[in-house]
Amino acid sequence: MNNEINYNIFDGENPDINEFAMVDRKGKELIENAKRAIQLDKTTPNRDKIIEEAMNAMYDHFATYEEVDLKNDDIQIEIFKVENMLKNEFLPIQSEPIFDKNFNGEAPTKISTDEEAEKLLDYIVHQTRGKLAKCTDLKNDSLARQCINTSDELERICSKMGLHTIHIGINQELNYGTFHHFTIIRVPFSDGTHKNYLGDCTYRQFFTKEEANPRRIGVMRGEVRGCSIGYFMTSDEKRKEIAEQILQKGYIEATAEVIKAYFDAVIFSGRDKHFYEANNIDYLNPNELTTDYTAKDYLNIIGNNLKYRAKSIDDFSEEILDPHKISSTQTDLDKANLKQQIML
Repeated sequence: MNNEINYNIFDGENPDINEFAMVDRKGKELIENAKRAIQLDKTTPNRDKIIEEAMNAMYDHFATYEEVDLKNDDIQIEIFKVENMLKNEFLPIQSEPIFDKNFNGEAPTKISTDEEAEKLLDYIVHQTRGKLAKCTDLKNDSLARQCINTSDELERICSKMGLHTIHIGINQELNYGTFHHFTIIRVPFSDGTHKNYLGDCTYRQFFTKEEANPRRIGVMRGEVRGCSIGYFMTSDEKRKEIAEQILQKGYIEATAEVIKAYFDAVIFSGRDKHFYEANNIDYLNPNELTTDYTAKDYLNIIGNNLKYRAKSIDDFSEEILDPHKISSTQTDLDKANLKQQIML
């Protein structure tokens, strides 16, 4: 295949084409074209554009199928195989986690400023990623299927330091589930106030190109019926800034703006073609990709759906929405045993 964007790669019958079931010949060819595009050497000029257009052509073809036909497992599996080839190729955003194996920083014993709070969180995230690095390649891996154990580890470290945390697992309707796990961390300040941070050390799993093409909406079914969280977060500069901090640092202050963007993306990833058609939304136009939910709505939804932790969620929610309405009896991180070093 040359460097031109040309997807008619078949000169004759392909011996592997008969392995497909319930897919017409044009669909088979487009699937093979997409595979060939992805297999191009990464130094190939215009490779990203070649892949994008090959994937667009494949999705657009299958979008013409009747919905009942798209429910066929054979079709879904063949398209999924193509998407899966992109599972370790990342979207154009700074997504590599910050992790220095030679890091020798210490956790501060008292927090008076935002900078000291971030130094504390940098320490906690480093410890968490240190454990994660023992079983995966932080530089190249998407960190898929690591969120439960990693959130547990982050919560464990915070607990040993005396910090109040909530480890939350949700599905795309924000009910309790295993679609993704993250942690809310409360950091007390020496003046009696505190701030809340969203900790997510495996957010990168949503920023590969695997499920990031919006043309898959209406074609693919399953857990990600819509498009990936990463596509939504990178389609707007402000959301992209939020995502980059979470991806690189593993945490971000849980402001109302952050909460809305973070959960908008979760909701978006679960929306299928029927939602957009019913609401007259063009899902190929990033400017139309938003929700009517506010940060307060999201916190209420999570609190109601996680009834066994609802009180804890309520403790956090008012402070996230209005950081001036804060009460705390913990005024010194010495009381939180932060002088204790964490041994992993």
